[in-house]
Amino acid sequence: MGMVKLDFRLEKRLDNYAILYCFHKNPREANKKVLTFVRRIHRLNKKKKYASLVYYRQQRTSCMAVKKGLEGFAKSYSGMNDEEKKGHDEMARLFITDVFSEDIENVFYLIDYYNLLKSQMKQD
Repeated sequence: MGMVKLDFRLEKRLDNYAILYCFHKNPREANKKVLTFVRRIHRLNKKKKYASLVYYRQQRTSCMAVKKGLEGFAKSYSGMNDEEKKGHDEMARLFITDVFSEDIENVFYLIDYYNLLKSQMKQD
């Protein structure tokens, strides 16, 4: 099956749902929202609906990987001087924005998560 090109606004919305999935108390709820959302878009044919769900699943997996990676970034944060910390924060930000564009509303979840992990490392 050839790749179906999705509208960037649709991808952005699905990215938001993927991030929501990673931080939702009940990830199934996020999945239900995506299914309902994709079903409601009348301009999508079956191929695009399927491609949308595949894209969402891939982004969900990517988000989990980014989340895991941020845990690693936060762990290595302790014991650094201010200059190293600044560079480290910049690398973490790039790590997030390589996968999710900064203009996605829910990207703040990942940034906040990283900051929370860093502050927990300082306390330990």
